[in-house]
Amino acid sequence: MNKVQYLTLYIGKEVFAIEVLRIKEIIPNDYITFVPLMQPYIKGIMNVRGDVVPILDLSKRVELDIDISEDRQSIIIVPVTYDDVKTDIGIIVSMVNKVFEHNIDELELSPTFGSKIKKEFIKQIAKIDDEFIPILDLDKILDIKDLSKTMQDIGDNDEV
Repeated sequence: MNKVQYLTLYIGKEVFAIEVLRIKEIIPNDYITFVPLMQPYIKGIMNVRGDVVPILDLSKRVELDIDISEDRQSIIIVPVTYDDVKTDIGIIVSMVNKVFEHNIDELELSPTFGSKIKKEFIKQIAKIDDEFIPILDLDKILDIKDLSKTMQDIGDNDEV
């Protein structure tokens, strides 16, 4: 059997999962420097061991737009590659929870309706103890082309 480990995380009271192998590290929410003209889901940048890491609010990125309390927030650092350039991106979540292992062959396709977030952001669904947990598609959520757009770029496209 082909098993994969997933980390469950919360956005507000909603539970999701991401593949453990995609995670570089998990750090506490610390000082984030605001950067103007960015998408609303980009919170800013943070110094993580000497590297400048863009930080995004996962609740806003997946369009849940839930105000999450800062007392238990964590930042999950995920490495991404774009045009052979490797960089890290941090995603703010309400809370990280636990790791579970699941057989890949037993994952369900994401539903076409009923989800509070866009279907494109859900890769698959895992059923654990009578609970369905959406597995987030980090490739779609952390698409560098989409994340690189500034509010100014968006405004320029609206005028065309």
